[in-house]
Amino acid sequence: MQPYGPYQPSPLYAQRPEKDYLGEALITLVLYYVGFGLIGLIVNIVFLGNARRDQSMGIATRNVGCLQAVLWVHIALMVIGFSIACVALIIPFFIAAFSN
Repeated sequence: MQPYGPYQPSPLYAQRPEKDYLGEALITLVLYYVGFGLIGLIVNIVFLGNARRDQSMGIATRNVGCLQAVLWVHIALMVIGFSIACVALIIPFFIAAFSN
């Protein structure tokens, strides 16, 4: 028999509201193009780490997938851009080597 009854949370206790990461995703999207990519990448990773931390602490989160999508799309764009730049640098050497 419980002398005080079941546990009732205090009415002063307030749960933390759901965290929405859409604003952070938009900020990182802007920073990728204004901040030359590297700044956007760093900020995106920091925001995604914060979102993961909030999820592991049991805080309800929304739009974390937007942060992930922005990260993956821009990593793919950086890889494609780097590949195109490497090919563009190698082609003149092949042209000069085989032109004689």
